[in-house]
Amino acid sequence: MLRGNMAKLINVAEKAGVSITTASLVLSGKGRISDEVRRNVLDAANQLDYKRNKQVNNRNWVLLLNLDKENDHLSYFFNPIIRQLQLSAREKGFTLTIFPVSKTTTDETIFSELMEMKVSSVLSIHFVSLSLFKKLESMNIPCVVINNSSYQDELFTVCVDDFQGAYEGTMQLINAGHRNLAFFEYKRERLPSIMADRFFGFRKAVEEYKLSFAENGRVTVDISNNKELEHRISEFFININPNPTALFIHDDMLAVKVIHILNKLKIRVPEDISIIAPGDTLNYDQPETPRISTMKIDNKLMGNYATDMMLERLEKGIQVAHILKIKQTYIDRKSIRNIKNL
Repeated sequence: MLRGNMAKLINVAEKAGVSITTASLVLSGKGRISDEVRRNVLDAANQLDYKRNKQVNNRNWVLLLNLDKENDHLSYFFNPIIRQLQLSAREKGFTLTIFPVSKTTTDETIFSELMEMKVSSVLSIHFVSLSLFKKLESMNIPCVVINNSSYQDELFTVCVDDFQGAYEGTMQLINAGHRNLAFFEYKRERLPSIMADRFFGFRKAVEEYKLSFAENGRVTVDISNNKELEHRISEFFININPNPTALFIHDDMLAVKVIHILNKLKIRVPEDISIIAPGDTLNYDQPETPRISTMKIDNKLMGNYATDMMLERLEKGIQVAHILKIKQTYIDRKSIRNIKNL
């Protein structure tokens, strides 16, 4: 038998034959629960000597952060957001705890742990489980999603205006005289809205200037498979005629890989082909990082806006989902060649 701190909420739920949500509602005195179910949960909690944590107040924020290996490259981009959230939370008298999650972490596990922590609010960078967040919201635990626009109509969200960034980034190429453009992207199954917004922003600029754009000018790759990536990019430049003079690349992480392949093909940036990529997610202070002109995402501002949104929710009890979109700004690192007067 589990005793004391070893008795988890999930154990109480299992013993009472109810869901973790129901057990939590009973033990917190919330929800419309039948007398029989309430009695079963309380009996189970008593038998397991379950104690609610008395030390945690209502000022505990949790940040869900996906730490899967595939997201390692984003740590440089995430860190300023996390630092700003920690600083802003501390200034307002809240604590912020980072809760690591992965694609193998179940909603039940996350929910159980959050209930044990007695969180008052949940923020999340990239990671979203709509069912989990809806469950938390139903228990008056507000959630704010950062840098994921996939559920902006249903969840409070602070994200990037990817459509605007792609449109203005493409205009940088067009204004430099480029008329034959290609679009490179990679599969992002968890973030389909980012893929769509960036392509549609690119396409809008192309259509406004009545530029021709063939379907084979959009290349979607698997960024995790370097061999396949090199094959696809090499095949593209061998088969397409005429070769594009400029590339809009989904982000600067993919752009680095593309530049490496272009070097093997003896295609120079920007002398032979120009490149722009949204994000500014790389450490450009490092000399080995290629100079890529980008549409910069202000990650520090993201942290500020997310904090303000959460505070407003806590103070005013706002329940109708709001969204804040941050504009991207152009950073010139000389990867775009001006061919307007050539």
